Amino acid sequence: MRTRTRRLALYGVIVFVAGSALLHMTVGSAVVTLFPSWRYEPLPEQAVSIISLSQMLREQRPPTPTPPPPPPLKIVNKTGMHLAALKYHEIGSTRVKVASVAVHVPARRKSNLIITGPAQPKPDLSRAPTATDAVPQTTPPPAASAAARTDTGGTESDLNGTTVWGDDNPPRIVHLQPLMVAAAPSRPARVQIEIGPAGDVLGVKLLQSSGDASVDEQALEAARKSVFAPATMNGLPVHGTIVVEYPAATTRTT
Repeated sequence: MRTRTRRLALYGVIVFVAGSALLHMTVGSAVVTLFPSWRYEPLPEQAVSIISLSQMLREQRPPTPTPPPPPPLKIVNKTGMHLAALKYHEIGSTRVKVASVAVHVPARRKSNLIITGPAQPKPDLSRAPTATDAVPQTTPPPAASAAARTDTGGTESDLNGTTVWGDDNPPRIVHLQPLMVAAAPSRPARVQIEIGPAGDVLGVKLLQSSGDASVDEQALEAARKSVFAPATMNGLPVHGTIVVEYPAATTRTT
């Protein structure tokens, strides 16, 4: 009994669905025919575009406003400057020819100068020698006499052995410091003295030793304490050297 009831219920549902569908189709066609505006029309196809987030932010960002141009400058008052015309004199194209002056430096002359004591008088052979003439007594000249002879210069026979540069006057001895020794050495000490343009002693050098170290040291010290006049060339003081022998009174200038 129950099975039959279920079948009838199922058939009833199927008939209801089929009748409902038929009714909807019939009524729908009639409604569309009677009312065309109610007809369903499909929407047109639309293009789909993908917009990224950064693109959306750029599109949403407001554009940067352009700054307005600066206002033109307004000239309130024009002040005119009245400058006086410059006056000038035109110089002609006259060429001045400057004569060139040739300066000739005098060549250095090389001469040998040695100053010694006065020349010994020649013996008179016309008379016979006496007892007093057999042993002549000679006294060595003092240092002051040597300085005086150095100032005046020597004769042509006294020039021997030392080089002199200059064309006027060699160095001169103004005051020669004497050498105090107890006994004369075996040979004189020869000292070369370098004299500057101001007459000061720039340096001393021992050229020949006397054989005694103490005498050599005293000779160098005496040379440092001596006073000299500088050499001159064309009237101007120049550098020069002089050679002095101690304890003999012989000097050589360069």
